[in-house]
Amino acid sequence: MALLCMISIATLFAFAVVSLGTLKLADCRCPIAVAVPRSCGRIAAPLGAATSIFLMFGLPIDSWMRPAVWLAIGLLISFAYGAKHSRVAHALKGSSRVNPVAHSNRHRPATSRQ
Repeated sequence: MALLCMISIATLFAFAVVSLGTLKLADCRCPIAVAVPRSCGRIAAPLGAATSIFLMFGLPIDSWMRPAVWLAIGLLISFAYGAKHSRVAHALKGSSRVNPVAHSNRHRPATSRQ
């Protein structure tokens, strides 16, 4: 039963986040935003998120605690990894392993040489 409640709260939370994300996507000028109707999304997205959050509040308190603990563990691991492997950390340590110029140019398209 505990696993079922934890899955329920995670699914409802994910649906609420996606519902609210469609509001941002409706304002976007990217090609995928055409698939999101602006008039319908302005009504359905907040209602879907509110319904999910309302259902989340009906779950027992222990089903809130388990995802909160896992979220804290995940954030701790993520921040620890980011602090250890960031370009800023390497620059502060004086490491020659990371070349900030090389990393900043990796997403630029290559120019053709003629």
